[in-house]
Amino acid sequence: MIKMLSFLICCLYLVMNTGQAGVIDNPVSPMCLSCICKVATTACVDVGCSVDRGGYACGYYQIRYEYYIDCYKPEPDSGCQGLTEEQCWMKCSRDKNCAERCIQAYMLRYRNKNGAGSDCESYTRLHAGGPFGAAKWSTYWYNRTTSYWNRARVYGCLSDS
Repeated sequence: MIKMLSFLICCLYLVMNTGQAGVIDNPVSPMCLSCICKVATTACVDVGCSVDRGGYACGYYQIRYEYYIDCYKPEPDSGCQGLTEEQCWMKCSRDKNCAERCIQAYMLRYRNKNGAGSDCESYTRLHAGGPFGAAKWSTYWYNRTTSYWNRARVYGCLSDS
């Protein structure tokens, strides 16, 4: 009985201290999020959806559908009732809070994997290039995200921002 009660208290603590299901902390700092947003849309505004490298990217952070799937498909506070999964992705991407929850979940999923670290440079490169975007061991992937990281640095981001 005591073990069960301890387990329930632990679960309640986790539920009460998470901003969204399954996410306990937000690894990307507000400064780093701001830089990523400015690189994605210049003025950090919702620019809708547009063609981006052969697919569509939407919202403040220009989130692609595959990215949305990898961030565990968060829903905006207003929900997605009656919408398809793709419509919910577009709605989430165009809702800044939902998009930021998606980014935080994505970084929790991929930080410290595939050559990525847990700093703003890695997060920026992961955002730009996907799960291998910060892979220093791969010239192809690393070079592919260097210009994105350089633009984030113009907005004041440093590796430890």
